Parts: sequence; C-alpha cells; structure tokens
Amino acid sequence: VYASLWCAYLMIFERELTRINFFSLFINISFIVMTGSRGAFFSLLIGMYLLFILYNKRNMVMKIIVVTLIGIATLILVMKVKMLYNLIGHRIEPILDFILRGSFEESSMLSRMKYSALAFARAKESLFWGYGLDCFRHIKGAYGTYSHNNYAEILFSLGATGIVLYYLPYIWNLKYYLTSIFKKNNEIVVISLFLLIYLVSEPFRVTYFNRGFLILPLICYLYMSEQKQKA
Repeated sequence: VYASLWCAYLMIFERELTRINFFSLFINISFIVMTGSRGAFFSLLIGMYLLFILYNKRNMVMKIIVVTLIGIATLILVMKVKMLYNLIGHRIEPILDFILRGSFEESSMLSRMKYSALAFARAKESLFWGYGLDCFRHIKGAYGTYSHNNYAEILFSLGATGIVLYYLPYIWNLKYYLTSIFKKNNEIVVISLFLLIYLVSEPFRVTYFNRGFLILPLICYLYMSEQKQKA
C-alpha cells in the first residue's frame, strides 16, 4: 500500500511520469488485489482519495466530488468484473452490505469483532497494567488466537499505561506532521498520509510483535528529526 501511494505521490506531486513509476504502481496494486486483503484494498482506496484531494488545494469541493465518483466507479468495477470479484470483490462485499444495509453475516469478520470485543471487555478488569504480552490467547473464549485488533491487544496485555507508552511516539510524530502539513512541503503531506493510514489500520490487525511494522514509524521519526535540524 505504501509503495503504491509513494509511486502515486511521485507521479502526482513531483510530476515524475516515468515508465518505472507506472510499472511499479501497476505491480503494487496488482499484488494488493491478488492478495484479497480487505484492509490493504481499503487503505489504498482511502490513501489515493486523500492524496488527490491534498494535491493542489484549490477547487477542493470539485476535487472531492470527482474523486468520490472515481472511488465509487472503482468499487462498482471490482464488484461487476468477474475476475476482480473473485480476487477481492467477494471479500469486500460483506463490508459494503454492512454500510448499505446494516447487515453483517460474514463469519471471518464476525469472529474478528468478537475477539476484539472480548479483549476490550476483559481489559477493564485490569485497566492500568494489563495481563501480560500474548496472554489473550489463553483466556476463555479466545480459542488460542489473538484479538485481531492492535489497540485491544495492547490494552489487554499492557493496560492503559502500556498503550499510552506504546503509541506516544506515533502521536508525537502525527502531531508534528499535522501541524506542518500546510507548509509547502509535499513530502510532509505524503508522510502524514502514511502515518494516518497506519494508525487507522491498527484496529484490523495485531502488529506489536512484528518488527517490520516499525519501519514506517521509524522513517517518519527520522524525517521529522531531519526537518527540525534544517529549521
């Protein structure tokens, strides 16, 4: 997702309309579609939406309308083209049903919501300190799995103290980027977008045990440090 958005950033903001950027964007989006990941697909869709809106903030209302129509057309295409439907459409159909009709019957998402709710409910019993890392899978009703929600998992494992300490660097980064987003620096815009997508995606995955997920916050921190030194 981040590679796709970075290619789009280079093409939209920096006007680097090179073959390698077009090819990289096509390959990355193809991989996202072929994985059938709902989280990755919606992260890409939302990221592209915000990227187009933030580019050249003039005519904002018209751009919102146009990009919204493009997003709707993309969803219709995914649902109507058989190959795309088999790859990703059938995965996002339950979410669209929930948004449009208020009904939700897909077993995978229901299970994720159940585990997440269980983690939040049990976290209240040890709100400040939690039960310890990777302990959720051992409680009744967890069936040896995790909560599928990083916020719920950390709150259950480390309590309110742990979740504040864990996300404090993210909040610090986000505060800097959001307060700097209206400066005429395109890189700040796209990195702010990366960080927002990262945090919005956290309720749909558990990431604290995977060091690979720390690369993005680290890049954000290093870039912020570099910008402060230049200032």
